[in-house]
Amino acid sequence: IATDVNLYYRQGSPPAVLAPDAMVIFHERATQVEMGKSYFMWAWGKPPDFVMEFGSETTADRDLNEKRDLYADIGVPEYWMFDPHGTDYYGFRLRGERLVDGAYEQIPMYETGDGWLCTRSEVLGYDICWSGTELRLRDSETGIPVPTHEEVEARLEVERQRADDAEARAKAAEEELARLRERLGG
Repeated sequence: IATDVNLYYRQGSPPAVLAPDAMVIFHERATQVEMGKSYFMWAWGKPPDFVMEFGSETTADRDLNEKRDLYADIGVPEYWMFDPHGTDYYGFRLRGERLVDGAYEQIPMYETGDGWLCTRSEVLGYDICWSGTELRLRDSETGIPVPTHEEVEARLEVERQRADDAEARAKAAEEELARLRERLGG
């Protein structure tokens, strides 16, 4: 998963560069793509597997047209656009498109019983969903959202506290056992 990475798509042509807001690359050396660095398609032998653009006043028109066409031309399997401002810039909140025979086709959206607007990313293996102001990945089968970094950290903190509490109880029990043994002369 990379953000703030330039995507160079034509060797020997420095102007042939895109700057996706976020991209996902499945590759055995994917961990070598460093944040803030560049991704050279010819060196990796493939385009990103997934690209998402976030709408803004200055980028929306280019995201909807020029970038979309370029991503299709270089073979990005899924192209996604999310407008965090509502429908101000794209005219829609969320859209996923899948490359079919060299052209993007919109991936159908559906609404869940709990009010989320979702669509399936085959590349990621998750549904990408939006509700209110929140964009989340969800497990397609269970509907359970993939935990955010903050949620994982909060769970880890709860588990650390449980472990600390258990350790304190064990220490107190050992001390009590030692006192009882001493009292009983043992």
